[in-house]
Amino acid sequence: MAVAVTPDLARPLHEAREATLALVAPLDAADMARVHDPLMSPLDWDLGHIAAYEDLWLVHRHGGE
Repeated sequence: MAVAVTPDLARPLHEAREATLALVAPLDAADMARVHDPLMSPLDWDLGHIAAYEDLWLVHRHGGE
């Protein structure tokens, strides 16, 4: 069942994106690309996965709304 992305839903999604970007804002490109632990991918990969799933779940399933 598709759920419409209403302003009530869009606001928390926007706030979550802003909070995520604020967490990594102090880091430079080298820190974002560095493997901090062998069990974890670089942080820029994680941001890429977030963007890919946002695109899949919101844009493709809800027509870009």
